[in-house]
Amino acid sequence: MSTKIKFSNENTSFSRTLKNKINEYFIKNKLKKSGNRKLTIKAILLLSSLVVIYITLIFIQPHWLIGIILCMLLGVNLAAIGFNIMHDAGHNTFSENRHINSVLSYTLNLLGGNIYLWKLKHNIAHHTYTNIDGEDHDIEIKFMRIHHDQPIRKHHRFQHLYFILLYSISYLAWIFYQ
Repeated sequence: MSTKIKFSNENTSFSRTLKNKINEYFIKNKLKKSGNRKLTIKAILLLSSLVVIYITLIFIQPHWLIGIILCMLLGVNLAAIGFNIMHDAGHNTFSENRHINSVLSYTLNLLGGNIYLWKLKHNIAHHTYTNIDGEDHDIEIKFMRIHHDQPIRKHHRFQHLYFILLYSISYLAWIFYQ
């Protein structure tokens, strides 16, 4: 029998204090809560390199060895787009302009995902139940142990050696399974 997790909203002083400290940090350090010029330049470079690599692979079709290297670079590039552009835009923090955030959040759809489902699973479920085993779908990767509350299995012993390979294919599990 699983216990339903509930949060009390009676005493919100912690949340209020935390938000105030975060706001003070941004004011004190004269920082915007959204992306800056560096993020914009990074996004332009990532999207431009995506186009160049894709066109090279599809239309130029280089030697197979170069093709493999370009496919690996394409995978890293797509992951970087997801982590740097889509994630921030999906949280409405890439830009102060909500329309730009909305358009850039759809880069997830380029990766084979769905921004609507991501916002439900990530923004609502993950940020409500962050790192709570059994509730946070972002740590439910069946073949890896992500959180200390998850049981240790024999195959986790050498996880540090094969983690990158498994994590790289976990996206496929997210797309086709979750």
